[in-house]
Amino acid sequence: ARASGGRDGEGGSSEVKVPARGMAGLLIGRGGENIKRMEHESGAKMNLDSDTQLMHIVGGPAAVAHAVSMCEEVIERGINKDRGPPAGGGGGGG
Repeated sequence: ARASGGRDGEGGSSEVKVPARGMAGLLIGRGGENIKRMEHESGAKMNLDSDTQLMHIVGGPAAVAHAVSMCEEVIERGINKDRGPPAGGGGGGG
C-alpha cells in the first residue's frame, strides 16, 4: 500500500479529526441517525473513534469542510444545552 501524497487540494481526499468534546452520543444520534444524515448531506465519510473521542472525517476537501462545520454545530448546540438557557434571555422584537 502506497502512502498518499502530501499535497492537498488537488481533487484528492482530505482527512480531518474533530474532537467530540463529550458530545459523542449527540454526534452519532439515536441509532446512528445524526451521523448518517451528516454523511449524506456532506458527502464525506464519518467515523467516531469511541476510544479517542475523535470524529474522523474523510472525503473531498469541500465535503470534509461541510462535515466539519456540521459536527461543530452539533457540538456547540450540545454544550449550550448542557449549560442551560443564557442569562437574561433575549426578548422578542415588537
